[in-house]
Amino acid sequence: MKPLAKPNVLVSACFFEACRYNGAYISDDFVKSLSNFVNIIKVCPEVEIGLGIPRDPILIQKEDDHLKLIQPSTGLDLTEKMTNFSKNFVKNLNIDGAILKSKSPSCGVYSAKYFHKNGQSLGKGPGFFAKELLDAFEDYPIEEEKRLLDDGIRYDFLTKIFAIADLRENFEHMKDYSELIEFHTRYKFMLMYYNQNIMRFLGRFVASSKNEDFNSVKDTYKKQFLKALNSKRKRLNHINVMEHIFGYFSRKLSNAERRHFMEVLKLFKENKVDIFVPLYMLKSFAIRFDDEYILKQTYLEPFPKELI
Repeated sequence: MKPLAKPNVLVSACFFEACRYNGAYISDDFVKSLSNFVNIIKVCPEVEIGLGIPRDPILIQKEDDHLKLIQPSTGLDLTEKMTNFSKNFVKNLNIDGAILKSKSPSCGVYSAKYFHKNGQSLGKGPGFFAKELLDAFEDYPIEEEKRLLDDGIRYDFLTKIFAIADLRENFEHMKDYSELIEFHTRYKFMLMYYNQNIMRFLGRFVASSKNEDFNSVKDTYKKQFLKALNSKRKRLNHINVMEHIFGYFSRKLSNAERRHFMEVLKLFKENKVDIFVPLYMLKSFAIRFDDEYILKQTYLEPFPKELI
C-alpha cells in the first residue's frame, strides 16, 4: 500500500499552550497522539485579537438573528475584531481538517452557547472563528475534541483527514490521467462507503474526460471527492462495502472460512466488535491471494494503525 500522506490539521492552541481565559491548557490524549502523525497548525483567536492571558471571559450575545461577541466585565464589543481576524486567517489556510475547543465562544463548532443580553440561554451553535472556518472549508472535517471521544466519529475524522491529505499531495504534482485513474482506483471502496452515487459519477467522469482541460478535470474531481466524504456515514454502508470486497475471495475460501467471516460481519453490524476485526480479515485474504487491486484500497487501512 502507498505510504500515507501527512495531513495539515488546525487545532485550538489551548491543547498545547496555556492560553485559556484562566491561564490553563487542555490536556487531550487523542490530540496529543495525533500530533505525531500530522502537521499541527495552532490558533488561539482570543490571543490573536489582543486579549491577554488570563483574561475576563467573553460570550456570544444573540439579538434576533444577530450575534455579538461581548466581554461582559468590560462591556467591550469584540464582534468586528474577531470577525475580521477570522476571515483573514482562514483565507490563507491550507488544511485537511480541524479540531477545535468545544464550548468556546470563538472555536466551538456545535456547542458555543448563545445568550440574550439579560443572561437567558438561547441555545448553541458555532463560535465566531468556527463559523468562518466552516464557511471557508464547507466539506472538510471540522470537529470538537469532545465529539472525537465517540469511536465512530473519531474513525470517520481520521479517515477523512488522511484521504484529503492524499488528495492534496497527489493533485499538487499530478500531470496526467494515468495518475488520476490510479488515485481513483485506490479510493473506489472508500467512495463506495461514503456515497455510491458520487463514486459512480467520478468513475464515469474520469473515463470520459481525457480530452478535457486537465486542471479543470482535477478541480471537478476534488469538489466531488470532498462532497462524497462529507456525506452522512452509516454502519450499513460499511457492511455493503465489506461484502463487496469479500466477493473477490469468497469462492477461494472454504465453507468454514466463509461462515466465519459472515459471523464476524454480523457481530460488527450488531456493534459487538469494532470495524478493524472484519477489515483485518479482508486484508489477510488479500495478502493470502496476492490481490494487488484490493491491497491498494485505502478503505482497508485509511489511517496509521497506531491511532486506533
